[in-house]
Amino acid sequence: RGLGDVYKRQGFIYTHEWQIGDVVMWDNGFLMHRRDAFDPAHNRLLKRTTLKLPPDRHIVPSGNPAT
Repeated sequence: RGLGDVYKRQGFIYTHEWQIGDVVMWDNGFLMHRRDAFDPAHNRLLKRTTLKLPPDRHIVPSGNPAT
């Protein structure tokens, strides 16, 4: 069993139907994300925000949750 068997399961997929004014945020450290093709005639605005969290909210380099 591979990782794809897990993340492709229906209960793990979120699909967003965009509307004007929508904002979607995610945590790159805990989420795999992608986008589908879009009409290049439509404008896209992307912004990146970085938050500094306390160490107990991070995954430490060993890959284990911090305690």
